[in-house]
Amino acid sequence: MAKVKTAPVTERDEVVALSEAALALGIAHQSAMRMVLTGSLKGCRVKSRWYVTRASLAEAGRLLKRRKAAQVRGLNAALADPLA
Repeated sequence: MAKVKTAPVTERDEVVALSEAALALGIAHQSAMRMVLTGSLKGCRVKSRWYVTRASLAEAGRLLKRRKAAQVRGLNAALADPLA
């Protein structure tokens, strides 16, 4: 398996468990893990547990909110003109 490259987390960063982050974002644990592995969430592993920074969690929440809003706008546009 390839080595996972994650963003560095400093001692000053406030962190939360990945499972808590997933709940806060309203996504599955596996999706949150994928976000860590792709760099969308800044995180680190301590022994067998993963943690993410509160700052990256807030940023990811804003990103997911914008994506969801764009999807809703697209659906509304499709419903308004179904033949387009």
